[in-house]
Amino acid sequence: FLRWRRSGTPVRHIVFELATFGAIALVLAALWWLRNFGVYGFPDFLGLAAHDRVVVGQLRTETLIAQVGLSEYLRRALTTTFNSFFGQLGWMALPLPEWAYAIIGLLLLLSAAGWVVTRLWRRDAATTASAQQQMAFVLASTGLLAILQYLYYNTEFVQFQGRYLFTGLIPFALFVVLGWDAWRTRLQGGDNRSLAGYVIISLPFLLIPLDLWLLWRVIPGLAP
Repeated sequence: FLRWRRSGTPVRHIVFELATFGAIALVLAALWWLRNFGVYGFPDFLGLAAHDRVVVGQLRTETLIAQVGLSEYLRRALTTTFNSFFGQLGWMALPLPEWAYAIIGLLLLLSAAGWVVTRLWRRDAATTASAQQQMAFVLASTGLLAILQYLYYNTEFVQFQGRYLFTGLIPFALFVVLGWDAWRTRLQGGDNRSLAGYVIISLPFLLIPLDLWLLWRVIPGLAP
């Protein structure tokens, strides 16, 4: 649809391409659905009925809100989702140290600030390529769908697990690195020989020691 609006491609060509894409996607999905028939039984091709049998007795959202109140529920939801998105190992039983989340949070704030700086001082906003705008729309839509499916699941069950947002990792990662790159552009001021900008984009390498520490010291302790 976006390409049709930009290029004026005949509608029949777009419909044909969409049908081809849909057919391929349907074939690939059907292979998995057939597998689900064998595992969960007919007609539970999505495994939803099996899921409902497994989660009997699991804490429900309405129950938790009634117990702790809406504000405490939201606090727990945001904190646990953030922590588990970046690292809460085991069966949600082993969070990272607080200092690790603080470092991650600072890097994310730096990225968000880069976007703010770009919007405030950018002079070529009106000349942004149409193709870039359309790619941004697709990526933003992907991220939004990931958030919506996570929220939908949590309307019934208490599942503050950041892994449910991993379907939005690609737009999230691009958002973060482009925010850092905005600082590089501002600090270099057009001089690619300047080292000031590279200081900013080298900060994420601070996470490498954290990764090594987790791999060598923490994860081995999870073995039975």
